[in-house]
Amino acid sequence: MTRAWWVLVLVLGGVACKKEAPASMELVRASPDALLASFDATGKELEVVGLVKDIRDAGGLLTVSLETRHASRTVACQADAAQSVAVGRLVQGQLVALQGFARGAQGEDILLDRCRVSWVGPSPRTDPPGDARPCARHVPWRCA
Repeated sequence: MTRAWWVLVLVLGGVACKKEAPASMELVRASPDALLASFDATGKELEVVGLVKDIRDAGGLLTVSLETRHASRTVACQADAAQSVAVGRLVQGQLVALQGFARGAQGEDILLDRCRVSWVGPSPRTDPPGDARPCARHVPWRCA
């Protein structure tokens, strides 16, 4: 009888204490042109790899626009102040990977929010060929 009691306590206790794991955010990787062609990722975390078209400062938020095949359309990524140094070092034409949360479309452009620089390719102005710089994972002091 005591053995059955312990089994019942363990089973009911295990069910009562069971916690569901939170739904994990899966990182979606895409190019700017792929996002423009079929955007259905609002609210998801994205990593977009492309060439820097331009960088704008709008009220303390730096916005990086990536080149696309469509001259009038772009993927715009808004970075906060914590990323200002890494974003400030980007130059036009530089290959970059940006991670952020898809906020939706504004007109014909796709907007990403809370962006951070994952890695950058060589600067077309100063870096020697083949000098890619990983920012977040391996060598953070090179992007700071």
